[in-house]
Amino acid sequence: MTDRHKEQDPTTLSEHAKKSLGAYKWNLYDQTLSQLLNFGINILLLRLLSPDDFGVFVIPFAVISFIVLIQDFGYSSLLVFAKKVDKLLINSIFWVNILTSVLIFLGIQLYLITPLSQTNEPLTNQLLFWLSFGVPLSGIYYVPEALLRKKLFFKPLFIVGITAIALSGLAGLLAAYAGWGAQALGIKYVVYLLILAVGYMSQADWKPELQLSFPALKPHWRYHIPLSTEQALNFIHRNIDGVLISKFLGITSAGLYDRAYRILMFPIQQVSGSFARVMLPSLSAINQDPDKVGKYYFFICRMVIFVILPTMILFGFHAETFVLLVFGDQWLEIVPLAQIFAVIAVFQSLGTLSGSIYQAMGVTGLMLKLGAVLKMNSVLAICIGVFYFKSITAVALCYAIASIINSLPHFHFTSKIVNSSFGAFIKNIAPFMWASAPLVVLNIVLPHVVETPILCTVLATILSAVVYMGILSLFFNSKISEIKTLVQQWIQSK
Repeated sequence: MTDRHKEQDPTTLSEHAKKSLGAYKWNLYDQTLSQLLNFGINILLLRLLSPDDFGVFVIPFAVISFIVLIQDFGYSSLLVFAKKVDKLLINSIFWVNILTSVLIFLGIQLYLITPLSQTNEPLTNQLLFWLSFGVPLSGIYYVPEALLRKKLFFKPLFIVGITAIALSGLAGLLAAYAGWGAQALGIKYVVYLLILAVGYMSQADWKPELQLSFPALKPHWRYHIPLSTEQALNFIHRNIDGVLISKFLGITSAGLYDRAYRILMFPIQQVSGSFARVMLPSLSAINQDPDKVGKYYFFICRMVIFVILPTMILFGFHAETFVLLVFGDQWLEIVPLAQIFAVIAVFQSLGTLSGSIYQAMGVTGLMLKLGAVLKMNSVLAICIGVFYFKSITAVALCYAIASIINSLPHFHFTSKIVNSSFGAFIKNIAPFMWASAPLVVLNIVLPHVVETPILCTVLATILSAVVYMGILSLFFNSKISEIKTLVQQWIQSK
C-alpha cells in the first residue's frame, strides 16, 4: 500500500475526468436548486403543519419508501455499472420492475390498507393509501433514470427533478393550507414521483418494448443481489431510529427527531450526494485501472471535506440561531439534536462516497458483508438510546458514536480497493482538518464577545471563512490551486 493518490490532481489525470465535469456541473445545479427549493417548501410546511403531523407520517412513509427501494432489486444501478447493455436486458429489467411494483401495490391494498380500515388507525390508513401509489410510479421511472445517468445526461435529470419538486411542493402546500394535515405530505410525495415517471420517460432516448427474459438477468445476480440487499439494510439502518422513536417515545418526539435528521441530510445530499451520483457512471468507465480510480476518489474526498467540515463546525455552534430564524421557536427542541447530527454529517459525507467505489469496482459482496456487521452496531446503539435512556437526544448521541466508529472500516477498505491505505486517506484530508481546527476556538470565544445572536452568527461566518481560507493559502497553497483549477474547468465545461 502506498500514498500515491495523495497529491495527485485529477484535473490533469485524464480526459475522462474532465468530461465528467459537465455532468458534475448540471448535477450541482440540480442539487443546489433542488435542495434550496425543497428547503423553502419544508419551511412553509413546518409553519402550516405540527410536529405531530410529521411524526405520524414517519412510519407509513418508512414502510412505502422501503418497498420502493427494494422493488428494483438493484437492477437500475446494474444498468449504470455494466460496460455494455443490450435492449433485451434493459427491457427485461423494466418489465420486471413493472410486474413487481403492480403486485406489491395490490398487496398493500389488500393486506395493509384493508385491515387498517377496520381498526382505530384511520390516519395511518389514509396515508398508506396515498403513499402506495408511489410504488408503481417508481417502477416506471427507475430504468429511464438509470439510462440518463449512464450517459451522464444530467441536464435533463436536472430539469425533470426541479419541475417535480416545484409542482409537488405546490400540491403539498395547497393541501396543508386546506387543512389536510399529514395527508398533505403523502400527496406531495405521490405528485413528485408522478412527475419523475413522466419526465424521465420523455427525456430518455429509449422506449420500452415487449421483451422479458429472466435468463438475461441471471448472469448479473452476483452484482445486483448483494447490492439490493445492502440497499435494504442501509434503508433499515437509516430509518429504524425514527420508527422506534415513533412507536415507543411518541409521535411528537418522532417529528422533532425527523426534522433534525433532515438537517443532517441536507449537506450530505447537497455536497456528497452531488458527487456520488456522477461518481458511479464515471468510475465504472475506468474501473479496470484502480490507481486512476483512487486518484479520482481521493480528489472528490478533498472537495467534500473542504466544504463540509467548516460548514458543520459553524452550524454546530450557531444551531440555535439558525433554527429560531428558519423554523421558529416551536422547533427549538431540535437544537441539541441538530448539533449532534452536525458531527455525524462530516463522517457520513465521506462515507457516502464509499458506496460508489464498491459499486464501480464491482465488489458489492464486500459492501454487503461489511455493511451488515456495521449496521448491527448502529441498530444496537439506537436501541440503547430508545429503550435504556428513553430520550431522543440520547438516541442521536448513541447513533453519532456508532456512525463515527463505523466510518473507519469503510475508509480502510475503499482505500485498499484503489491500491492505497487508510493512512494515505487521512493524509489526503489532513490539511482541511488542520485549517478547520482554529474555527472551533473562534466560535467558542466569539459568543462571549458579541452577545447579539444574529450579529454573532454573521461575524462568525465571515471570520471563519477568512481564517479557513487564509490558513489553506498560507500553509496548503497547493490545495487552493487545485480548487481554483477545478472551478475554472468546471466553468468551461458543458
